Amino acid sequence: MKNRGRTKIFTLVMFLLFACVFTQAQQNSVITGTVTDNQGAAIPGAQVSVIADATGFVSNTVTNAAGIYSIPGLNVGTYDLKVNMNGFQAYVAKGLQVNVSQTLRADATLSVGSVSETVTVSANALTVQSQLRRARRNRTRCKLYDARQQHAIRRGRREQL
Repeated sequence: MKNRGRTKIFTLVMFLLFACVFTQAQQNSVITGTVTDNQGAAIPGAQVSVIADATGFVSNTVTNAAGIYSIPGLNVGTYDLKVNMNGFQAYVAKGLQVNVSQTLRADATLSVGSVSETVTVSANALTVQSQLRRARRNRTRCKLYDARQQHAIRRGRREQL
């Protein structure tokens, strides 16, 4: 009887161990590359994003001083690559296929362009009550109302005040 219990525990532990190893094997692919302009000069500080087609998972990074980016920890699947930098047209590469334990190289060449859209966000300013006396009077009324309501509840009455 003791051997059956030990066998079940051993089997469970081995299953969990292999499940963890299998899960880690799924997330060890990398997309890396260099972002340059039309003359081949590196573009540092460019925003790089990869989007998984199947799940919508997004991973972002920024290119280093040499224009190199690296996005590790990706699952197997198909990804879209987007690169943005002020003063350049956006670069998009669709359908990058990533396999298990693969380092996929995807270089991007950005063309000089101009910013053509401006996003304006506006909101109403928060109104703050500036009269201290009115605020104190309202706070006193609330306290008085709460005291009356609690007193009525204690007495068993459910009256509207």
